[in-house]
Amino acid sequence: MSILMQGKNMSKNINKKHILQNLNFTFYQQKTVAIIGANGSGKSTLLRILAGITLPSSGSIRREHIRIGYVPEQFPSNMTFTGFNYLYHLGRIGGLSREVAKERVGQLFDQFNFTAQFEAIKHYSKGMRQKINIMQALLHQPSLLILDEPLSGLDESVQLEVESMLYQLKQQGLTIFFTCHDSPLVHRLADRTVTLQNGKLMESVITYDYVEESLVTIKSTLPADVSILTQISAIYGINHETIHKKKIQFTVNSRQSDEIIALLIQSGASIYSVWHIP
Repeated sequence: MSILMQGKNMSKNINKKHILQNLNFTFYQQKTVAIIGANGSGKSTLLRILAGITLPSSGSIRREHIRIGYVPEQFPSNMTFTGFNYLYHLGRIGGLSREVAKERVGQLFDQFNFTAQFEAIKHYSKGMRQKINIMQALLHQPSLLILDEPLSGLDESVQLEVESMLYQLKQQGLTIFFTCHDSPLVHRLADRTVTLQNGKLMESVITYDYVEESLVTIKSTLPADVSILTQISAIYGINHETIHKKKIQFTVNSRQSDEIIALLIQSGASIYSVWHIP
């Protein structure tokens, strides 16, 4: 594995308060890293340092020559720009020609299946704004994508859509660092999990609370690799139902749902609804 980034004895103080203390870490290319921890533990501060937005107070951080895309937790909600104009002008500011900027923005709208590109951002839902937020980070085709709480405040259906997008980017070889309070996302997406606690960084062993067994219905698009449907049937003893030419659904035990969602996403499906059956 090729080293992407290393930190040595890295600390950060803000207003004389120790936020991060003597962190040592090595992150590798084409790996997805989840950074978890309690509110106020310094996760957002660490992400900003990793992204090069702010500097550590002491110690050092070494990055390979990489282009980084950064997705902040909060995205402005009152912009009068349309989604297209916002991304287009960011591309131009970043050095893209008019033709390349238009082409790249169009590619992103197609990739995200986004059809409201000519509406003002102030009229977007939070889920739509979050998609624009991710698109701006991908505009210049980074090799590292950093996301601060990418699922925060989103409806479950939009969370699943964003998760599907992130998994597709991971499969394309993009390195991803993200913070998250959502254990299923960490479980399904991360190759490695680290915890920030009391300003210190440590490897994590994730445990999941007991969930009372119930039935869950999962609806998705037909996966690109349809052989996964046969595998799911063989492994879990369940069959899918076809509800449309290109849409399917499973009714599964709640304890199996995360694993099946992960398999579907890995096989190129997009999840568009998950709900528990009372």
